[in-house]
Amino acid sequence: MNPGIIIGGGALLLLALAGGKKKHKPIPPPEPLPEPNGGGDGGDGEPAPTPENQQVLAVLEDYVMPDGYEFPQDVTTEEWPATMWVSEDCKAYAVGKQFRPLITDDIVEFYNSVVDTVAEDDAELASSPPDHWDEILFDAGETPFESPTKRWAMQYLFDFDGGVYEMCAAKLPVVQDYPSWDAYLQAFADFSAQEPALYRLFYRHLYQPAMQVMDAAWRERFPLEAQMWHEREWAYKALDQNLNLEDRTDWAFHHAYADGPEVLDPNDPGHQDYIQAWIRLRDMIKEFS
Repeated sequence: MNPGIIIGGGALLLLALAGGKKKHKPIPPPEPLPEPNGGGDGGDGEPAPTPENQQVLAVLEDYVMPDGYEFPQDVTTEEWPATMWVSEDCKAYAVGKQFRPLITDDIVEFYNSVVDTVAEDDAELASSPPDHWDEILFDAGETPFESPTKRWAMQYLFDFDGGVYEMCAAKLPVVQDYPSWDAYLQAFADFSAQEPALYRLFYRHLYQPAMQVMDAAWRERFPLEAQMWHEREWAYKALDQNLNLEDRTDWAFHHAYADGPEVLDPNDPGHQDYIQAWIRLRDMIKEFS
């Protein structure tokens, strides 16, 4: 990332964002939800590809089909590559190869709608990373609500195909039910162990796409805030380095701006934005220490 491209004439604004008084105290980068258990396409207990089911597998991106479960009879129809299916007990699922492109526009529309609504009361929260809102509210001692990423994923599963998967969606942990961020993450870890197929579907095909699409939409809509969070992340990581302040700042700078100059020269006009980035990183490391 080249700060000269993003900052341009707005370096003072970004510096104010990074060092000014915040409504929410600074917190580390968001802790992701736990990865789904099991590896390979579909995990343990799936049918191996055979001549009989090759036609079915050809239209699927992913599936979990334990012994005793069968694919829907219409899985090879023209509509199937752009859809998904979940068993009534949420233990098996199948996702078509064109499902993810189908949901991308819906994710962006949902994100922008939520941001517009939240920005009316809390512009700072609205401009924060979309997968980070619930943790920010926990950290600020406020009543949390699901981040846009998790909210979209949960709601999509709840509403899909006229609500036939409401029962599966209702099993997902809800952030308001937990007293701390760690307890919320632990609930997802427990859920992953108890409902591995459902969690894998939720994580890989709903939550993760929402996280990636919304992150890109956030960076496009809030480029200054995105750069601030990028620097904040490396400033926090620098705290783990057994170095003095200056060396920690050098470490954070060279990771945050890998394409930047190896040595900063105050007499080089092309280094001025990089020097301002170094100063911001130093000040954040001091603040977070």
